[in-house]
Amino acid sequence: MSALSDKVSYLKGLAEGMKIDSGANEGKLLMEIIEALNLVSEKVEALDEGFEELSDYVECIDEDLEELEMCHEEEEDEDDDEDEEDFHDDYDFDEEDFDEDEEDSQCDDQDEVDEEHLGMYAGCLCSECGGMFSVDVNAGEDQLFICPHCGKRVKAIQMNCQNVPVAQSSQDEDKE
Repeated sequence: MSALSDKVSYLKGLAEGMKIDSGANEGKLLMEIIEALNLVSEKVEALDEGFEELSDYVECIDEDLEELEMCHEEEEDEDDDEDEEDFHDDYDFDEEDFDEDEEDSQCDDQDEVDEEHLGMYAGCLCSECGGMFSVDVNAGEDQLFICPHCGKRVKAIQMNCQNVPVAQSSQDEDKE
């Protein structure tokens, strides 16, 4: 039994112990209030049970999704390895082809590019200013980023078909 139903039972016992006249207007009111509290208590208990069941169900779905994501990542890794091998088999590269002067390098802060960071990026929106920026898909969901637009530490909101900003045609602007 929940604390709420315990309280309602206690109130019911008090009302009976005080021998409140249910024929009098005040007595009728108090008895109806206690009965309403009893119904609310029953509904809250039912909702609480439903919430627990739903929580357990969502937890199971989350575990299943995590397993699927791990399987998908393993498949992607295998596919990436195969693609890289096919690419190198198709083209004959010499290290000389990739030598650059430091002045010509497009990487200002790095002389070498970390291959791990040549991976996949996801488009995101700043939760403060709405500006767009990209983050590594392997970044944690709760990770904070510095927005390149407003400079604030923000949680990135992954772009999807519902929230992606769409540019308006300049011709549309002329019509207005």
